[in-house]
Amino acid sequence: VSTELQAVIFDMDGVIIESEYTHYSSICEAMGEEMKVSYEHFLEKCTGGDERFAMGRMAKLSGISFDEGLFQEWSRRKATAYARLVAQKARAMPGAIELIESVAEVLPIGLATGSRRSDVDAALSVLA
Repeated sequence: VSTELQAVIFDMDGVIIESEYTHYSSICEAMGEEMKVSYEHFLEKCTGGDERFAMGRMAKLSGISFDEGLFQEWSRRKATAYARLVAQKARAMPGAIELIESVAEVLPIGLATGSRRSDVDAALSVLA
């Protein structure tokens, strides 16, 4: 087994791009007025998983009955809101672009994320 580094995989949200507030805002927009979770509570209780996890937690904390149909509806709304908001507000984390470029000169790089492909594409197109 080689202990030499062979590649680097970067996470997107919070590593390459500061996007948690954009995800929160777009989920709030998708869920509508019934959503009662503050941004601080979102960070504490609803991050670290995928969109289904975050929306399920936010629904539970807001007292909203959550099922597959509602998830699909919110997910479509969230994707539209996220694309619009990330185009307005996307910012790379300090030093992220420089780090990625320097690592890419010597090693293969990859991207890991719990975000949907359309969210990744929207965010990276703004940073490119």
